[in-house]
Amino acid sequence: EVVIMHWACAKITASLGIPDATLLEILLDKLKLCKGISYAAVAAHADKNGRRKLAALLVEHEPRSSKQVPLLLSIGEEDIALMKATECGDTDLVYLVLFHIWQQRQPLEFFGTIQARQLARDLFITYARYVPLNHFSNGKTCIIKIQC
Repeated sequence: EVVIMHWACAKITASLGIPDATLLEILLDKLKLCKGISYAAVAAHADKNGRRKLAALLVEHEPRSSKQVPLLLSIGEEDIALMKATECGDTDLVYLVLFHIWQQRQPLEFFGTIQARQLARDLFITYARYVPLNHFSNGKTCIIKIQC
């Protein structure tokens, strides 16, 4: 497993001229040989080497949401991270994504994003009921009205 991981990272570093889709196929052919391989670790390496699209494609193959969601956030794929977190039902991951998106977006955009995801919306409403209102002012103008 360590050898395959090292090979994959070296291949990414040495293959700057190869298109992402082509390199993905090459990498997947080898990576699928190891059952417990961390696609997220390889994707993180791709991102560090300026291959964000390749990182996003690789992280799709990571079976563990706990590894997938934080990496999606780090590469700017907040909407996909929210989808993955809500699909797996892990409330800790959903909160991680919610707080990340809250810091990145304006309130109207934030609420528009979570509106379509019932679990995310319900968790945020529950959180907002128990947290002082001034906690939500991170330099943004926002009035939160929670309907019970």
